[in-house]
Amino acid sequence: MCKHLFHIILCVAQIMAIGALAGEATAQPGPEISLSASTYCFYSNDSLQVFRFSSESGLTKPVYQSFAMSRQQALPVSFVHQKQHIQLSSKLTHNYPIEKHSYNKPAQLFAVSDIEGNLPALIALLKSGGVINDQWHWTFGKGHLVFTGDFVDRGSQVLEVLWFVYALEEQAQAAGGKVHFILGNHEVMNLAGDSTYVHPLYLQQAQQIHKNYAAIFGEQSVLGRWLVAKNIVEKIGPFLFLHAGISPYTNAMQASVQQLNQLARPLYRDTTGKGPNLESIIVISEMGPYWYRGYYRGSEKATQATIDSTLSLFGVKYIVTGHTVVANQITRHFNNKVINIDVHHAGGHSEGLLWKDDQFYRVLPNGDRIPL
Repeated sequence: MCKHLFHIILCVAQIMAIGALAGEATAQPGPEISLSASTYCFYSNDSLQVFRFSSESGLTKPVYQSFAMSRQQALPVSFVHQKQHIQLSSKLTHNYPIEKHSYNKPAQLFAVSDIEGNLPALIALLKSGGVINDQWHWTFGKGHLVFTGDFVDRGSQVLEVLWFVYALEEQAQAAGGKVHFILGNHEVMNLAGDSTYVHPLYLQQAQQIHKNYAAIFGEQSVLGRWLVAKNIVEKIGPFLFLHAGISPYTNAMQASVQQLNQLARPLYRDTTGKGPNLESIIVISEMGPYWYRGYYRGSEKATQATIDSTLSLFGVKYIVTGHTVVANQITRHFNNKVINIDVHHAGGHSEGLLWKDDQFYRVLPNGDRIPL
């Protein structure tokens, strides 16, 4: 039902030669590409290959197009929503700069975790939090929007979510704000080609465009290159944001935020689980920043001393995580220093965390803001 409600159509200003996947397609320059929900973009030398599935064909027949694109060129794209006439503009490039690891305290901040391909829940929360308007345009000014991982897998709107975030980043930057997309274990699993929790829709579509699933977020994929530039942990003002948590083993490494990201990034596509050194092995293990569950459960349970050590090491006051659902609402732990924002969105318990004027609020999809 959701995929019909949130179906995105592909329109191109300059009409291209369109055919079935097996047909011929000549690379031609186009002034703008519009991305659909089920659109896959891959680099191929000096062209961009685009595969689109449309609901009119029952999501069974991909349409193929090819666009001229030099390595120094950025192609403008738009994200168009059919029912509400939503349009967000952005650009596709060949390379994406690695994200900064540390940021100054923003004027306001909104955080959401573990959306898992649930676009309606994401849009509802961002509207309630004042981050976007009814046209899905950025209204958060110089505020920072933080996603703490696991926006992929399980749901059937993963591509909608990713292309929306991709487009929103540029709007935020133009307004002096920032979108932070921090990777969780499921983003890293997808980068490594692990399809264990992928919705069957995407496995089917990968077969239909004659790609193995690893290629969907692989080195030649637009979304793959974009995701590899993201971090697993970031420091934003008084906050440490990450998907899972900092274990005692990670604390013992005495690594900075920058060093943790530098250790992890070369292993995003690793399929062996064996890093080149002990520190790398820890970072990608179950004791690492995007897998550790010890803040909330398990045999390797964190203590207040663990938390205090982390706060001191990174020079922050609060740690914000997702990864582990502990309640149907956002909760605070360890003397209110750790905030868990993972809730069961698919079960109707969506919430986002708003930090404004040094106060915390739970934001509900209906617009309610409850002091935390």
